[in-house]
Amino acid sequence: MFEYLKARRSLKREIEEAEKEFMRLAKNESLDLLTSGVDQNRFLRDHYKMELKILESNHLLDVATRKFGLDVSLGKVVYDPKMHGVEQRTYLEEPEKLLRMISKARFEWWKKWIELLVPILSLLIAIIVLLKK
Repeated sequence: MFEYLKARRSLKREIEEAEKEFMRLAKNESLDLLTSGVDQNRFLRDHYKMELKILESNHLLDVATRKFGLDVSLGKVVYDPKMHGVEQRTYLEEPEKLLRMISKARFEWWKKWIELLVPILSLLIAIIVLLKK
């Protein structure tokens, strides 16, 4: 969990730095160098955004399968960054559906425990009331 949060924070920081660099290039560079710098910066920023989307998608899949035992068969999209040393990876096309599935599974988990504990607690309360009389 902490590794996910660290990686997510790092990617968000990289996206912010790329956007700041974009603004700096737009303000300070000459027009000849502006287009190449902006294109390279835009590619880098989009790459970091896709990496963040992949990271969040993998985290959601992990939570759904590991914690709740859900069988996830949602549509996936392949991300091909066209960069050396970076392989093609898949991410969820619609993570909102998986979030809904997780929230339903979480609700069912709590419902199961409440249904189990309420009769026991009511019995204990009834015994305490009877013993006080």
